[in-house]
Amino acid sequence: MSKYPATVNVITTGSGEARRGFTATAVFSATMDPPAIGICVNKSVDAHDALRPDSSFCVNVLAVEQQGIANRFAARDGSKGASRFEHDTWDILVTGSPCLRGALANVDCKVSQFIDIGTHTLILGDVVSVRSDRVQNPLLYFDRGFRQLATESLEMGE
Repeated sequence: MSKYPATVNVITTGSGEARRGFTATAVFSATMDPPAIGICVNKSVDAHDALRPDSSFCVNVLAVEQQGIANRFAARDGSKGASRFEHDTWDILVTGSPCLRGALANVDCKVSQFIDIGTHTLILGDVVSVRSDRVQNPLLYFDRGFRQLATESLEMGE
């Protein structure tokens, strides 16, 4: 899977001191009608238990310059729990989940399904709100490291 490039996202849930979040690359569009997102959550992360059937989450798609946020929410600096939120600006869209201001996109979701898969839980969420304010290069993860897109785009059909 290290050869499978993926966008880097911070998944957030909760409010106040109960806020939790983690860095994830296992995020996908599940359906377009109705719009739904899937996330794979390792059962060992502290945010796992905060995601319940009556909860919500936000997928915050990170830009290249937000690598520090990705590292913090991956606990690479030793931070835990709500302290991970202290260095950035967070908004609330519809569900109450924290949405990172300045992210490439925020996808605000209500939890709809849980599927137990070994060490992880696949959580599906119904999209209730989306915010996308800017066009920047996304932060990518590939071959065990952060990457960015090349500056040139290919024409469709090439």
